[in-house]
Amino acid sequence: KIFTRKENDRISYMARNAVYSYKLKKVMQLIYKIQDQLKTETNEEMIHFFLDQITMLNEIKKLLSAELGRVMIK
Repeated sequence: KIFTRKENDRISYMARNAVYSYKLKKVMQLIYKIQDQLKTETNEEMIHFFLDQITMLNEIKKLLSAELGRVMIK
């Protein structure tokens, strides 16, 4: 016998991927927003804060991309 997966079997997989895709999109939007703020910032402490935030968000982006099986080049 050959067992094939039905849509009901894949619902949890598809839901997880949808949630991870949404989170990845939001993380990317946050990175772009912080990068724009960084361009105009002159306060040294805020620059370091923004850079730390970008580093943290990039790590999250890597984890989400790995879960989705995507390779992020940017």
